[in-house]
Amino acid sequence: MIRSFFAVISGLFAMMIVITFTQIANVKLFYPPPASLDFNDKVAVAAYAQSMPWQAMAVVVLGWLLGTYIGATVAARISKDHVMACALIIGALDVVLTAFNALSIPHPTWALAMGLLLPIPLAWLAGKQATQKGLASTR
Repeated sequence: MIRSFFAVISGLFAMMIVITFTQIANVKLFYPPPASLDFNDKVAVAAYAQSMPWQAMAVVVLGWLLGTYIGATVAARISKDHVMACALIIGALDVVLTAFNALSIPHPTWALAMGLLLPIPLAWLAGKQATQKGLASTR
């Protein structure tokens, strides 16, 4: 049980690292914010997010989904007894975090739909692959 808890925490950490670095790369390389943008001003941040071209928003969504997949893979590999459950918990946590993010920063409908519908299947896929390839710890 402790190992599964550690697996979920590690998977969540891995997911957040991937998402964070994807977002940083997107802002630095593809769609930098104006120098005058105050990140504490939610209205200005929302306006910046709404002005993003679809390609930059696609990178945001790709970061969410890649983070889910990698985080679920990490959780599945560390877990001993609850491989699929730990992977699916990562997917569910990503859905919840995406929903909270969407409440504070408006996203296009297509991006929100992908961010809410695809993490669970990706987490399942990661858990299934870890089990089939023998990457998950076994007794």
